[in-house]
Amino acid sequence: MTDPVVTATEVADALVGDDGAVVLVVSGGQHQVLRLSLLGQAIREIAATGVPMSRLTDELVGRFGGAGADPAADVVALVKQLESAGLVRVDG
Repeated sequence: MTDPVVTATEVADALVGDDGAVVLVVSGGQHQVLRLSLLGQAIREIAATGVPMSRLTDELVGRFGGAGADPAADVVALVKQLESAGLVRVDG
């Protein structure tokens, strides 16, 4: 089984601060402003040029620690949320 690759998608604008980010997403002529937590913004930063899901998990655990019993499953769930908002793409 191949390791899916997560890649951050382009946003129209972003304001990044110490507590996360606010991004402007344009899709189908619609504009949407989304607030990202530190974790969500970290995922987008790490995945800027594409990163395997396993490496993304390792990077996040290194930055934030492993809070749950299954950090890999937690990261997959977070990535799915970002993907549904159009903020990352998952290939593989």
